Amino acid sequence: MFNQATQYFKGLFQSDKRNMERICETVADSNYEKIQHFISSSPWDYRAVMNQVAKNTTAAFRNFKRIGLVIDESGHGKKGNKRHNAYRTI
Repeated sequence: MFNQATQYFKGLFQSDKRNMERICETVADSNYEKIQHFISSSPWDYRAVMNQVAKNTTAAFRNFKRIGLVIDESGHGKKGNKRHNAYRTI
């Protein structure tokens, strides 16, 4: 399972388009079926991972007065020329 996780994350950073087909084309020795099984059927505890990420993030940004995190999992530029007020300072 660790091998598929490593290949999947490498693919997220190396592929121009971040979908299973492009990841498997980009990452050497990757296997579509194995990575797909890892994504859809792995018996890992996502809550434990999210809790650890929250702890690490809290520790890393403890000394900042204002912080923000914007996640766009697609990584693709958006169409149109209007800017929405999606980001705001609290």
